[in-house]
Amino acid sequence: MSLQISKNNGVFHLTGKLNTSTLRPFNIHFEHILEQSDIATVQVNIDYLDQIDMDGFDALKTLKAVALRNQKRFFINGDGFSELYNAFKQTDVA
Repeated sequence: MSLQISKNNGVFHLTGKLNTSTLRPFNIHFEHILEQSDIATVQVNIDYLDQIDMDGFDALKTLKAVALRNQKRFFINGDGFSELYNAFKQTDVA
């Protein structure tokens, strides 16, 4: 399955796989939103992701940095990936 990005009530929902093969459209989509739009807060829900690899995790970290650089807030929510949350907490401390 590929990656699908939908938006509902201001929240972007990711469905499918966030991995090496799906990163290009993911990065283009969210970098455009973070750099070019007037949206102040970007919220991404990962409840429906079936898979995320290290490249996908790195892409989320990069988007967080892009959001900070553009003075935007970037949130990730969802129940499925506690490892992702823990890894983000560790990078915030470093």
